[in-house]
Amino acid sequence: IHGENVIDVECKHFAWYLRAEFGDFTTLFQLHCLWAPSIFTNWMLAIVCGMLSLIFGIANAITARKNQLDMQKMVSNQGTDKVLFSRYFDIAATSAGKLVPGDLIEIDTTPGWVVPCDCVVLSGGVVVNESNLTGEAMPIQKFALEDHGTEALCLKRHGKKNILFAGTTVMQSRRNCGGSAGMKTKTSPGSGSTTVAPAIAVVLATGAQTAKGHMIRSILYAGDIEFELYRQLPIAIVIYGTVAAALMLGTTLAQNDSRLKLVGAFFEAVCILSRLVTPMIRVGFKIAQRNAAKRMRETSGYAIQSLCNARIPVAGRLQIQCFDKTGTLTEENLNFHGVERAEEITSQHSPALGLATYGNREQQQLHHHNSSSSRSYSGNFHVGSTSTSRGEEKPRWDLVDVAASTCHTVTRLHDGSLAGNKVECELVTHYGVEFRAPPSEMNHMGDELEQKHKSSPSASPCLLEFYRPSSKSKSVACASATTSSKPYARTLRQFEFDQKIQLQSVIVEYGGARYLFTKGSPAKVAARCRPDSLPDGFSRYTQNKARQGYYLLALACKKLGDVQSGQQQERNGRSSSTSFNDCSREQLECDLSFLGLLYFRNCLKPCTTSAIEELAAAGVKSVMITGDNVWNGLHIAKKCTLIAGNQKPEIVWTLDSDKDEKSVDEQGPHGALDMIYENEAEDAARPANNTLTTDEVTALLASAGQRGFTPSSSSKKSSLKKDVIQQNKIVFGVTQAAWSHLRTRHSEELKEIFPHIVVYGGMSPSGKVEVVTRWSESKVVGMCGDGGNDCAALKAAHVGLALVSAGRTTEVSIVSPFSRDEEAVSIHAVVELVREGRCTLENSVATYKFFTMCGLLSAISKMLLSSRVSYFSEMHFLFQDCLFLVLLTYAIASCKPAKKLAPFAPTANILGWEVLGSIALPTAIYIGALLLTYWSLGKQNWFRPPSEWELNIDVVAWWHMMGTQSSMLTSQWLLFAGCGGALLYSLGGQHRRCVLRNWFLIGTIVATVGLLLSLLFFANTGLNCIFRTNCEDAQSWETFVWPF
Repeated sequence: IHGENVIDVECKHFAWYLRAEFGDFTTLFQLHCLWAPSIFTNWMLAIVCGMLSLIFGIANAITARKNQLDMQKMVSNQGTDKVLFSRYFDIAATSAGKLVPGDLIEIDTTPGWVVPCDCVVLSGGVVVNESNLTGEAMPIQKFALEDHGTEALCLKRHGKKNILFAGTTVMQSRRNCGGSAGMKTKTSPGSGSTTVAPAIAVVLATGAQTAKGHMIRSILYAGDIEFELYRQLPIAIVIYGTVAAALMLGTTLAQNDSRLKLVGAFFEAVCILSRLVTPMIRVGFKIAQRNAAKRMRETSGYAIQSLCNARIPVAGRLQIQCFDKTGTLTEENLNFHGVERAEEITSQHSPALGLATYGNREQQQLHHHNSSSSRSYSGNFHVGSTSTSRGEEKPRWDLVDVAASTCHTVTRLHDGSLAGNKVECELVTHYGVEFRAPPSEMNHMGDELEQKHKSSPSASPCLLEFYRPSSKSKSVACASATTSSKPYARTLRQFEFDQKIQLQSVIVEYGGARYLFTKGSPAKVAARCRPDSLPDGFSRYTQNKARQGYYLLALACKKLGDVQSGQQQERNGRSSSTSFNDCSREQLECDLSFLGLLYFRNCLKPCTTSAIEELAAAGVKSVMITGDNVWNGLHIAKKCTLIAGNQKPEIVWTLDSDKDEKSVDEQGPHGALDMIYENEAEDAARPANNTLTTDEVTALLASAGQRGFTPSSSSKKSSLKKDVIQQNKIVFGVTQAAWSHLRTRHSEELKEIFPHIVVYGGMSPSGKVEVVTRWSESKVVGMCGDGGNDCAALKAAHVGLALVSAGRTTEVSIVSPFSRDEEAVSIHAVVELVREGRCTLENSVATYKFFTMCGLLSAISKMLLSSRVSYFSEMHFLFQDCLFLVLLTYAIASCKPAKKLAPFAPTANILGWEVLGSIALPTAIYIGALLLTYWSLGKQNWFRPPSEWELNIDVVAWWHMMGTQSSMLTSQWLLFAGCGGALLYSLGGQHRRCVLRNWFLIGTIVATVGLLLSLLFFANTGLNCIFRTNCEDAQSWETFVWPF
């Protein structure tokens, strides 16, 4: 039913790719056009063009098969490793290719082991590197699934923390708790000691049904790119095909006096069609894209890798650029800045106090005084320190410190480095605590703990003992090397961070009691705390701190009982852990007591402001889509000028997501939505973030100096009216809950304010995709992130750029069309991508205009020559089709971008008046010049028109018609016109450098002009005779360039 656990990427034999390449319509059309010159015995042109088509076709087939082989190699490592698995309670080692959903497997402890399938962890914990699949910053922790039988497995919810994906690399695997499902603990032979047992997982999906299989499928069967240039190109080909058909008809009817000439005219018309409907247009596009990709990778200084070159010109039309915040606009790491206990918040009577003045860059300090001691907080931050009467500092830990140092899921790898959430790693590093599994747990993993916890299937996969820093250490942050011998706390059960509820909890034994410590979003923690434990105005206070740029986490606790009473229960035959192990997470995380706040700083990157300003000057609107607090997002947006100084005030839409949806007033235009006015000036005397009515917002807008704003009578309603929204200086911020509420219930008002939303705060990964998708309905949208939880948004955008650390580009490029690989990532890579995109788009349109103009000139000139009983020489055809056009195409497509972005984007509308006019006007001028030259030629005394004999020659005797003055003149005219068109369409200025800096183009034109001038001013040379120009008839007929 399921098949083998392999992703079968078929790589056919080379003949299949040749057949596919030469069975393509474009190739068949090229080969068909070769019959036209063959009818006229122009064998040289047919042979050379045929050889070129053959060479390019074989090269494309080789490239296609090589890409398929690379794809096959990328997935070939799956299904080859041996895996210890259990099926029907039988334990055996088998090939990973034999696994099926439902099998229990051991996650090998060998570092670098590749997960062979999608599986969910049942026991233990695993640290994996997912960069080759999702681009997530490594390492990532995976925990055992909490099993209460009340919740179905959800890929979106559990995939982040419980599911191992095929193709990811295991860095550490450990089953610290008792074994399950019959899996035995590994024992060292002869020693009796127990080694670290691997984690246990159950197979969810195999083969092509895995996440890796879906990724490979998306690469192999990628959807078409919706872009104006690509969408209009087939229409343009049909139009020019129609023009070519009209010219074919005119050429054919001009020879209707002879059936033989009629046949010849038909094949001549086919040649005309091949001039206008040429496949070289797409070749020019590919050359421009390839050159841009090479420049971005090698010479731009930003090492931008391109997985999809066809999206480079799309970047040239970028209108909306979305940015993630953390790791993109700001530094990747959050710096721990301080802790503030509940009593310290309560003692503050003004928003001007608190962390507005402590822990800032000027190292100012706030001292909270009491009768016995004083706590000091600074930028360096000494947590929980008390000053004695002798002025000495000694470490003093209370519940806040214990909660901050134990409520985490950080793992220490074999090399001693920390793996886990970066915020938690920062806390562990600062407190300097050591943690490890108790010895009994390490040595009796399969027996003692299995029996101890067999009644609690939801017990933590990792019980840890925590050792506090030694009192001899001067600083807590440097005390990790010296710890006490006795643990100060022991975890009994862990609840990993849940994105949905934005909380994380742990049950800890500390000080003779058992506590539940909870850490998470201040709003979510406050919702589960007892109201009497929260400081007054807590919500306003935390929002004010977020405005100042702090990243906040709240701590809370609940006492679950004493250890002594638990021991008494054990003596009575009852488990001491039953009271909390049998409770669900929802039952435990309630009636909490608020402990305090943890403060982090996320500094803005030095390059962010200048990059945002460059994009704004280039006409690209930038918005922020972040999972962090919307107020913190507004603070960063102001600092990096994403919100310009003349844009005020800001209005933030929030929604109390904990309210029952049924209680929302359906008659009201917003229901539970709150509209909050954000004053740009920090006014400490005014309570922050009051929820205002629309009338109050109207008054504030008017007082803020919004010219031309007149409150309407309908503004008394609670909705925000168009006369407010349409003010150019008003920007909006929304939360995830408000976004979802507006999108589902108030789509019309969302439509009004959507173009003015600058900050999307607290957005989930799916919410980021929704925002990007909505923008992309009417704009060309870019997304820039670190390739972590925004990889879905990177794929959804027209132009996705993943900023990743060095060494991970090849993996992250799979989830994003573009990625940057450097030690210090910078969003200036977005600016560079836009520069190259605009240059590539300009070059692509230039090659299109060049080929269209040359095709029109060639087709019209051939029709005119046919009416004058003349024909181009065979060397003219060879030089023009096989050398001249190819070199000029490459030269035009090689124009480099301008140093500075222009305030507007180049056009991609090849059917617009701008492009059509730039083709029609030069074509008309050149045709007019040719007709004028024909008229002037006929007035010359030495001009000899074709004789009656020449008018009645056989149609295949084309060589008798190519030495006339008309053919020589038209050949010179067409090549000079091509040189002029190449210069005209390569002019720099706004998006490209000056054409004089394109040395290849200038060299090609100089060489061509030199050749044409030598043909004009010299006579009877070998070169003249080959081109049938300025050569006597006798000598000309003795010069052959064709082999037959």
